[in-house]
Amino acid sequence: MENEEHWRDVQKSEYLAAWDFSRTTEELTITEVRTEEAKIMQTAEQIKNKKKPIKVIAYFKEEKLSCGTLVKPMILNNTNLKFLQEKTGLHHQRLWKNVKVEISVQDNPSKIGGKKKLVITKAELQKFDLKDITSLTDYDEAKKLASNFANIMSPAEIETVKAHLESIKK
Repeated sequence: MENEEHWRDVQKSEYLAAWDFSRTTEELTITEVRTEEAKIMQTAEQIKNKKKPIKVIAYFKEEKLSCGTLVKPMILNNTNLKFLQEKTGLHHQRLWKNVKVEISVQDNPSKIGGKKKLVITKAELQKFDLKDITSLTDYDEAKKLASNFANIMSPAEIETVKAHLESIKK
């Protein structure tokens, strides 16, 4: 049949999905994570209550996947959120920028949303913005954040952080 379209070409998703991947894993770098209204189908209850779906969404630096498909933002489910927090040691999603992640396509036992799902299987801090630490005024939070980044800071950055911690210590 000529000009036959696949339903996925018509029902395009604004977000990464398992069918976007031609291989089972891809490495991407998070540039930003935001909590925002998601452009997804709403449940009958959400429509009735005029409640928009709010999701945590990761945006990436790379423009294309290895298969040439454009990289789209990814809705992070609770499993992926907990994994990122555990692997980075950072509780605030605004600090997850410059985290290199490996995203894998895995079987979805629940079949909710499809037979396959996207799972973050590796997460590694690549670099950080010194302002993320020096803008904090809570000593304990700044100290914890500094310890998370200590292994990737230059000696000059370490000295700047030490001076900042001393200035806000109570």
